[in-house]
Amino acid sequence: LYMKKTLFAASAVLVVLCSCNRIPTTRFKGEMTGLETVEIKSEVSETDTVIALKDGKFDVRLSCSPETPALFIAGGDTLEFLPDGTVLIAGLDAEGRLSIKSKTPKKSANVAFGKYLAWDEKNPPLQEIGDTCQAYIRAFPESYVAYLAMLKAIGAEVFDDATLNDLYGIMTGAFNHDPVIQWSRQCLNDRLATAEGTPFVDMVIDQDPENRGKNVKRLSDFVGKGKYVLAHFWSSRDTASCKSVETIKEIYLKYGSEDFDVVSIAVYDIIPQTVKAAAELGITWNQIINAEHMGTSIYGFEKIPYLILFGPDGIILKRGLKLEELDAKISETLGR
Repeated sequence: LYMKKTLFAASAVLVVLCSCNRIPTTRFKGEMTGLETVEIKSEVSETDTVIALKDGKFDVRLSCSPETPALFIAGGDTLEFLPDGTVLIAGLDAEGRLSIKSKTPKKSANVAFGKYLAWDEKNPPLQEIGDTCQAYIRAFPESYVAYLAMLKAIGAEVFDDATLNDLYGIMTGAFNHDPVIQWSRQCLNDRLATAEGTPFVDMVIDQDPENRGKNVKRLSDFVGKGKYVLAHFWSSRDTASCKSVETIKEIYLKYGSEDFDVVSIAVYDIIPQTVKAAAELGITWNQIINAEHMGTSIYGFEKIPYLILFGPDGIILKRGLKLEELDAKISETLGR
């Protein structure tokens, strides 16, 4: 990849990205009547490209980089676009706004990019988010559109783990540096490693960092001891977690017995706040405090409260239980 200078007019120099024949390029052309220059800004080139127009027209080649948006600036207006390897044509739409079309729209990540942005502005419902985001990712897995769609899907939690794993498998590694994608993929890997039907993974937590080793608790102190155990991951700093305690209390009082128990595990919390909130909320069953990030790093959940049901032998029976389905699931499991 190198920089090539081409003289379009005696008073202006055009700087464009050029590629050798082995590297895909994007032909970018257009007609902007009344303008002398237009401009392209791209993180790929790291140099602003000023294009001097000839009879209001330009025709250049850019590096093909569908995973990185570029900016097209003309007449004081700016439009984000993707140099996607197709022939892109700049102009004005019927309302006089900047527009970039493709000669092969069905193959164009840039056309999909524009459609995605317009769709996203409509605040679509959850079911539509799942279907639409998956369609964009599968159609343009190497593009910035796939990245945006994945971020939206992650936030809305619309993909099951099998689908999420499949989609990450086809997306380009160009997005792996993104912290949200990194977090999501790591959590996914942890969930897959602790899927339903697999043995529990132990947690060893020092509950009193100022006196290390004096008050250590393990998940294995409660799980795998011959009882069904409901693990309730929560934090006193999280409103939803605190509200969930009432449901957990009802479950404990209704089903707590020789074959069923509960353990609440405080994550991402502050020890004095955990102790105070637990007392105020009436947590009288088993507790582990100061687990910090350990629950997430082992079991891969991304939001709290989070519930996992373990069998008497420590096998994970159900994870990601919803509070509203908890009573029915425990009743079914215990047969009463």
